Amino acid sequence: MKTIVFIGALKSGSSREAIGIAQDLGYFTVLITDNQKQIKQRVEYQDVHLMLFCDLSDINKLKTMIQELKLKAFEIKGIMSFVDSHVHTACLLGNIFKVNNFTTNGVYNIENKLLSRECLKNTDYVPQYKIISPSLEYSKAEVVSFLPAIIKSPCSTGSKDVYKVTNYQEFTDYLRQFQKKYPKQSVLLEKYLPGKQYLIEVFVIKGQVHIIAIVEQEIEYLSKHFIVTGYSILINPEASFYYKLTKTVKNIIYLHGLYHGNCHLEMRYFEDNFKLIEINPRISGGGMNQLIYAAFGINLVKEIIKLSLKQDVDLKPKFNKEAFIQYTTLKHEGILEKVTGKRRALRKNGVLKVYLKPRKGNLVYLPKSLGHRYAYVLATGKTQNEALMNAKQAIKELDFKIRKKK
Repeated sequence: MKTIVFIGALKSGSSREAIGIAQDLGYFTVLITDNQKQIKQRVEYQDVHLMLFCDLSDINKLKTMIQELKLKAFEIKGIMSFVDSHVHTACLLGNIFKVNNFTTNGVYNIENKLLSRECLKNTDYVPQYKIISPSLEYSKAEVVSFLPAIIKSPCSTGSKDVYKVTNYQEFTDYLRQFQKKYPKQSVLLEKYLPGKQYLIEVFVIKGQVHIIAIVEQEIEYLSKHFIVTGYSILINPEASFYYKLTKTVKNIIYLHGLYHGNCHLEMRYFEDNFKLIEINPRISGGGMNQLIYAAFGINLVKEIIKLSLKQDVDLKPKFNKEAFIQYTTLKHEGILEKVTGKRRALRKNGVLKVYLKPRKGNLVYLPKSLGHRYAYVLATGKTQNEALMNAKQAIKELDFKIRKKK
């Protein structure tokens, strides 16, 4: 039985889409998870043919589990992950079972935020930064010279544990918070840069860098966190902008050592240059695959799976359409009683999809990470602004009824 093993998955978004696509491609799907909730909700994962529980940080246990699958006549064709912190693990397991097609060392350099910064430390591609280890001494003057700055945990994903600091007291407060939460880990302090931010989806095939999509991000500062609430595909970026971006992206990929694989970068355009804010060895989550498909007709998750399986990929756009995704966060937290307005939102001009994340009875929170975005609307339009307005008008129809938690 031709089988693809997935290391971790979220309930929705790109990592979940990947499992369904693997099934559609004719593969038996195995999900190895460390999420007990997924085991309890097994019936909701119909596209997962076999779900197994394991500590995903223990590669020896994972190795044993996959070996047992092989002994039961499962023909392992791929081992992959679309989830932060598990992509490198999937590559290592792929090496062991001789099914990995991605550059393991390059993936590791990208996945490790501190190592990523060190790969670029002698370049102009990153903001000014300082790594603060638990044993490292620093002076107040040194910290103040960075302000305003961003302080974040290298383990941060989805904008969690990322804060803006404007004075020394804020810095010491957040540093103390990090040291309590992650006592043995270093902290990254970097200069805050204003400017527009872009997400770039990239394929690297035998050293050749292919930019699949450039997405302008709308970012709001909510509950002392940076939350991306809107994504707009750039269909025809200005030539000089595209040239400079492409050159920068290629150099960053080269310095990380990624020869074969995929990743996405988040870059800020500051003083006519692109600065890397973050890079991850996977497609961006949430509705990114849906957005790219709406704009170009490219199912990027499907092509990533094919690349991993050493199959030919098709990255040529089938068309070019303006597309925008608008997310919503909540102003109150508590227990969700119901959401109304989905049908009205779907009837709005240009709307392709309305996605609601929480269910009745779920706890919902103020926005402290990207995981606290509770719905999105995907819309198209004749122009970039029309697509944006279509999505924003539609999402206004959604009304979340929330009861305060006692």
